[in-house]
Amino acid sequence: MFTDSEIAKFKKVKFNTMYPIHIASVFHNSHILDHLIDEDTNIDIFTTDEEHMTPLMLASGNNTQGRGCEIIQRTESKDSTIQTVESLILSGAKINLCNKKGISPLIIACRDGQNSTARLLLKKGANIHLCDKRGISPLLIACANGHKSTAELLLTNHAEVNVCENNIASPLLIACRNGHEAIVQFLLSNSARVNLCNYDGWSPLHVACYNGHESIVQKLLSEGAKVNECNKTGNSPLYKACQSGHKSIVSHLLDTGADVNLCEQYGPSPLWIACRNGHEATVQILLNNGAKVNLCENDRWNPLHSACFNGHENVAQLLLQNGADKNTFNKIVVSALGIACKNGHKSIVHFLLINGADVNLCQQDRASLLWIACENGHEGTAELLLVNGADVNACQEGGASPLLIACKNGHETTVQLLLNNDAKVNLCENNGLSPLHVACLNGHERIAKLLLNNGAEVNLFENNGVSALWIACHNGYKNIAQLLVVNDADLNLCNKNGSSPLWIASQYGHTSIAQLLLKNGAHVNLCNKTGCSPLWIACQNGHENTAQLLLVNSAEVNLCQQDGASPLWIACRNGHKATVQLLLSNGACVNTFAKNRWNPVHAASYNGHKDIAQLLLNNGADVNHQNKNGCSPLWIACQNGHVSTAQLLLVNGAMVDLCQQDGASPLWIACRNRHKATVQLLLSHGANVNLFEKNGWSPLHLACYNMDESILPFLLTKGADVNLYNKNGSSPLLIACQNGHTRIAELLMASGAEFN
Repeated sequence: MFTDSEIAKFKKVKFNTMYPIHIASVFHNSHILDHLIDEDTNIDIFTTDEEHMTPLMLASGNNTQGRGCEIIQRTESKDSTIQTVESLILSGAKINLCNKKGISPLIIACRDGQNSTARLLLKKGANIHLCDKRGISPLLIACANGHKSTAELLLTNHAEVNVCENNIASPLLIACRNGHEAIVQFLLSNSARVNLCNYDGWSPLHVACYNGHESIVQKLLSEGAKVNECNKTGNSPLYKACQSGHKSIVSHLLDTGADVNLCEQYGPSPLWIACRNGHEATVQILLNNGAKVNLCENDRWNPLHSACFNGHENVAQLLLQNGADKNTFNKIVVSALGIACKNGHKSIVHFLLINGADVNLCQQDRASLLWIACENGHEGTAELLLVNGADVNACQEGGASPLLIACKNGHETTVQLLLNNDAKVNLCENNGLSPLHVACLNGHERIAKLLLNNGAEVNLFENNGVSALWIACHNGYKNIAQLLVVNDADLNLCNKNGSSPLWIASQYGHTSIAQLLLKNGAHVNLCNKTGCSPLWIACQNGHENTAQLLLVNSAEVNLCQQDGASPLWIACRNGHKATVQLLLSNGACVNTFAKNRWNPVHAASYNGHKDIAQLLLNNGADVNHQNKNGCSPLWIACQNGHVSTAQLLLVNGAMVDLCQQDGASPLWIACRNRHKATVQLLLSHGANVNLFEKNGWSPLHLACYNMDESILPFLLTKGADVNLYNKNGSSPLLIACQNGHTRIAELLMASGAEFN
């Protein structure tokens, strides 16, 4: 096919993840292989892909897909396969060498049913019991893939028939699972243990029943398989057959003595699982064989509950005909009818009612069946319940009526149905919420309109004084707010905190709603119980457009809340520059102050809002105003290390040594809080370095106490008194020594500190 020179040229060139020796091996081309192998050839070299295969592994298998070798035409015969494998073995290929997954050449040959190759490998010393890292043996992989002749070869060569794959599966179990009947027969005739289970307790009979292999089931039973042996979760073979609906297997198991009522670990019986999955014929067989129709699982779900949950009408009918209890509750206090109502299985509901199920039997939280149907918007089911005498106004434990829950969840047609059947439109739940409230809360405009057209009280308020209009304004539902206003909603009806609809709209910046309210007569200056006006709350949250609207509509720009904070003050504190500009342009007083005498400049300085402080100063704010504790705006800025704000204040006339009541200067507080840049700024503006507070602590004392070597040199350079004593008689040097600050002590002594 190729000349010797061509072979020599490409011998060491890698093609994708394979070298030429791999390619020749995978296509069983022994002629090329003979030219590739010499004394320098690594006969066991691995491919570089995730499969990690040697030439012998590739030659032992029967797969070329996905290896990038499709361009080469495969023409090998059975003889060429054997010749290739034999050539590699003769050249020293390791027969039992495994890849990263523990896969050997023999496993590959058995996987692909390559009998001749497997026979040759065994003859040359392949380990018949060498498993891969998952514990899969050559025999197991042959059985899994249905290669009977390969399995026969392995057993002839003394393969262990009952070796399990890491306790996951024996060869017999895997053959039963995959439906390889001939292999099952062969394994059993070669002493395979019919009841050998995996680590989960699954026997060969379990897997055959679950997968519907009837003839294998019959064979296993004839060989002594235990018909009532359960796995670790308590599943019997009958349970697994019922789960999958294999009716003929179910019949055969029952004929062989299977316990029809043997339940699994969590309580479900074979009948229960068959009902859940809707296997009608299987259910009939079980009932005919004495299955207990009301046998519940651990959460007290009986077979009827299970059938109703999944909408299996025929199964439900079958159960009722065989004496199923229709009014029994499960653990969460829901009956079969309740389950059917919740899931909208109308035909099952109808059948249960015909068979005497109680239409007004309350479920969990005292919810009626009608309530449950309305909650989920099952209009047809709700109508059926009403026709059969369901109480349209029966409320659940929290006081919510069927109408209220339908309104809450936006089920318009269900709402209309209930109203047509005399549902009380203003029936509130325990917290005072009406159907109109919950419709507005969830933005259901059409339902709100429907309720109003049917007599809903527009100004009804819940326990916290919240009206439907207030709720719509809170959530920004303009169309609903418009609808309520048109229907004479009280625009100034406040909640228990005194917040009006306009106030709450302003809080969240719903400008268009605020405009609607103002246009229709809402009081623009109506404050809540803390004296907070709509303008104030809009400014707090930086809603500039809303604030503009309120001001245009005569909002008092200087109306303060109870603690004295003005709209300007709160806007400054929260850093809303555009809002501050708006207020100032509308006559806001720049020097009003809140409790503790904090003025707007204090508020801006506290959070480092330099641009806002500049606006205030440009409009005549008092730069040296002191609060109740004597703190100036500069002091506040220095406390928090807002150096650029402090710089602005100093440039605009702030007194650099203006102390608070305890005598602490701006420099003092900057040193205490270790704001180096602020300290430098203050010193550059002439701050008195030796000003001390009431206990005699100077800035230098603080720097020594804090071990702040970065600030200390600046203080010393500016003449800090190294021998100044506080009221306790401590000098900076003593404080440094007490705290073990050697470097600071050295600096102080170098600056003249008295050692004694």
